[in-house]
Amino acid sequence: MTRTGGLRPDAWVVATATLAALLWTGATVSATPVDTRWFEIHIDRQPCGWLRLDETRDEEGRLTVDEETMLRLVREGDVTQVRMRNVETTDAKGGLLRMSRTAWVDGTPLVTSWTFTEDSVIERRTHGDRVENRSHPRPEGAWIANSMVLRCAARDASDGAERTYRVIGPTTGLEPASRRVRPLPASDASPSHRRWEVFDTGASKPSIVVVDELDRLVRSETPLGPDLGMFEVFRVDRDRIDRIQDARLDLDGRLEIVPRVASDVGDPSRGSTLRARIRVPNGPLPSIPGVGGQRVVQHPDHLEILIDVNRGSPLSVATDRWLGSTGTLEIDDPEVVGFARRSATAGQDDWKIACQLRRAVERHINRKSYAVGFATAGQTVRSRGGDCSEHAVLLAAALRVHGLPSRLVTGLAWMPGSNEQPGQFVWHMWVQVVAEGEWRDLDPTLRDEVHVCSNIAFTISDGTDADLHRADIALLEILGRDMEIELVGRLDAERGAR
Repeated sequence: MTRTGGLRPDAWVVATATLAALLWTGATVSATPVDTRWFEIHIDRQPCGWLRLDETRDEEGRLTVDEETMLRLVREGDVTQVRMRNVETTDAKGGLLRMSRTAWVDGTPLVTSWTFTEDSVIERRTHGDRVENRSHPRPEGAWIANSMVLRCAARDASDGAERTYRVIGPTTGLEPASRRVRPLPASDASPSHRRWEVFDTGASKPSIVVVDELDRLVRSETPLGPDLGMFEVFRVDRDRIDRIQDARLDLDGRLEIVPRVASDVGDPSRGSTLRARIRVPNGPLPSIPGVGGQRVVQHPDHLEILIDVNRGSPLSVATDRWLGSTGTLEIDDPEVVGFARRSATAGQDDWKIACQLRRAVERHINRKSYAVGFATAGQTVRSRGGDCSEHAVLLAAALRVHGLPSRLVTGLAWMPGSNEQPGQFVWHMWVQVVAEGEWRDLDPTLRDEVHVCSNIAFTISDGTDADLHRADIALLEILGRDMEIELVGRLDAERGAR
């Protein structure tokens, strides 16, 4: 078996995108016309980036909140700079007028902006010379702008009760996200500061956000689990930012899991089946889906994972959810369409088309690197660079070009040991496609195999902004648990015994 792509998703990008939405809640109305604040970012007490918050109010009372985040992380010697910018403009009453999200991949900004009118939203996506405009209906129901969350909470939570808000913001696009907010007692050290407990959609542990008497962000803390510790953001002077420009966090050794392997298993990636057990000694078991070739049996103290790469899981209804274009899977991008059409011959059965596309993606991405952030399919087809996440998004988009439902899968993949290093599981992303009426697994980072039995799926996503965000939260929940994995045998051996 030869793997040529990255073996884990951009877990740091996942964390940053998720926490950027939480930090945004601290950017509330300032009493001054212009206010710029700088913050230092730590993960596990190590400086690794910065956050800038800019607030500007015009003569008509419109407030623009401009947030930029930079993280520097290292994986196997590759330095990844994760840079994102969110901008949000609200009217004098807090109604959302405009918002935008900018992500830099290989130095080229991808900008998505939304302009809100009375009955519609105009979306504009710009990447280099390519510009795309779309019109959407306004989100239904009651919702508030992301930057208004703590302002509304301060108004509504005088009784100390928890409040839940439906929120629209740049991170999740036009699908409202749920945000739960609860006031906490002030600390003795800073009695004038207000403290808030903020739960994002699906999160079991909150962020603690501290604001000053003008509701300006002072600091926030979000637990990331035993491997990554605490994600901390705290206000500093601008000079401090200059001194930490090269600070970075080395992720090697933080996200891997070394399993116990039964003697008769051999190389876990060989063969077509695998049986594993997952335990969490000091916490609840994670929620793991039975998708593709994976079946999950829950026991009181562990999960039993049964994997057979020659099987799939049934598709209940084929919907547009798995077929449409998204901000990450741009199936109407001319270069993505051209790549997909050139790479597979129409008129074959679905599985043959899927396998041809899988092989084409592995060959096309010839600059295998962890240094690329989470790129879209359009960015990837042009840059030809990236790790497992770039392989996955390009394959998922190419499959949809051919009318094949596809989804992104995040989980663990087996990495063989070398020298004195034991084999271990590392975080990874791959794809599932509907072929012959069932979901089948495809790993586009593999050179020869279509898929291997040693990939354990944890989350799935349709590739929309909101669904990727939900999967990100679920992944952070899993990273926050001290999991133990045991590889106990093969399903083949059990069949032979029968």
